[in-house]
Amino acid sequence: MATVKIREASDASEQEIFQQIAKKLKFPSYFGNNFAALEDCLGDMTESTRVDIVRYRDDPDPKRRAFFGTLCAVVARVALENPNVHLTMYEK
Repeated sequence: MATVKIREASDASEQEIFQQIAKKLKFPSYFGNNFAALEDCLGDMTESTRVDIVRYRDDPDPKRRAFFGTLCAVVARVALENPNVHLTMYEK
């Protein structure tokens, strides 16, 4: 099972997070580093894939909270449509 774990508290930029996901899940080289491309690539997954997202209640950065909110929504939507994609969210 391909697995990627992403932490909201990371100092990684949005682009670095997209790149981390793409590398761990072996997305094609043309992956666009955005939410639409993430949705497309996850939607095309044919092997069991797990995305673990750790959210932090007290994260003071509103931009990062918004990014992770969208990230969770995109992965959750794909997980409902593609039985090969599994989302696990943790909140600390």
